[in-house]
Amino acid sequence: MPFVLGITGSIGCGKSTVTRLLGELGALTLDADRLAREILAPGTPGLAAVVARFGPEILSAATPAQLDRRALAERVFADPAARRDLEAIVHPGVYRAMAEALDHWERTSRPDGPCIAALEIPLLMETNADALCDLIVVVACGDRQWERLANRAGMSGTSLRRVMEQQLPEAEKRLRAHWVIDNGGGPEAAGWQARRLWDEVLRRAGARDAGRAWPDRWRAWGAWP
Repeated sequence: MPFVLGITGSIGCGKSTVTRLLGELGALTLDADRLAREILAPGTPGLAAVVARFGPEILSAATPAQLDRRALAERVFADPAARRDLEAIVHPGVYRAMAEALDHWERTSRPDGPCIAALEIPLLMETNADALCDLIVVVACGDRQWERLANRAGMSGTSLRRVMEQQLPEAEKRLRAHWVIDNGGGPEAAGWQARRLWDEVLRRAGARDAGRAWPDRWRAWGAWP
């Protein structure tokens, strides 16, 4: 039975780096943002639902029509009701895809040690999806966040501020986490912290009562039949 890690943190703090490191150590890794992009890919029911809600102006001029993510972001982060409508379209599909992956992995994998899954979910706490995880890991970077965001292409400063306004403050995330990785330093610091976390996860996953989140909490939450 998989032991489920929830990897979260504010935008720009390095969630993907930590998730990748855990994958290299042996975890099954799932990325909510990547799954959301698949749900909104050209020709999908998800994209059709988004166009029906927000209009064709959120599509690019490419052929076949693709989602203009920047245009959509400008819309939804300026309008809380629009953001909730988008989440109602995308989030159920994301969690369903994660549940299908966990189910398939549980049925087919034969790892040498405990089954450990690392789910990278930016809005894990904001959507109360921390209930789906055995251990919550927050990746934090403190004052370095804006420095990193300044080098991020594709979003205006206004959009970035609006994204941050939708996320819990880092201090609150730290309080709600079971484990915090301080990613304010370089790759070497992130690496040794990820290895330390992995050792702790292996210890917890090997306990007799480990792995309680999957599948019962997923079913109670409505993410798995």
